[in-house]
Formats: sequence, structure tokens, C-alpha cells
Amino acid sequence: MDNVIVHEERNKNVKKYLVRDLPHPYKSAEQFDYVQGVPLGPEWNSLKNHQKLVKPKVRSLFLK
Repeated sequence: MDNVIVHEERNKNVKKYLVRDLPHPYKSAEQFDYVQGVPLGPEWNSLKNHQKLVKPKVRSLFLK
């Protein structure tokens, strides 16, 4: 393609945003990549689902 420019050198500024280790609930890199690719914004989900998806999880410090 004539109108595409490909930069093959690494961008060092992006390195700080990359995930080094797989977060806890995920069992594979493919599962993590899939979840990261799902849009969460209110433009793609209903307002009720958006609020449910972005609601922070609260854990009690007193539970063992």
C-alpha cells in the first residue's frame, strides 16, 4: 500500500503501559487480551450495564 508508513523500531514511551505479568483472575494471555478488547463505554453498553462494569469492587477488611 502506498499510503501506509510502518515504523519497525520500538517506542520506548509505550513500555510503561505494557503488562509484565498476567493479572490474578486470568488464566491465559488470550483471555486477558480478549477482555481488554471489549469496549466498556456507555456508547457500546446500556447505562445500567456500563455502571455495573465500572463499579469498583468493595471488600470488607474484617472478612477472613
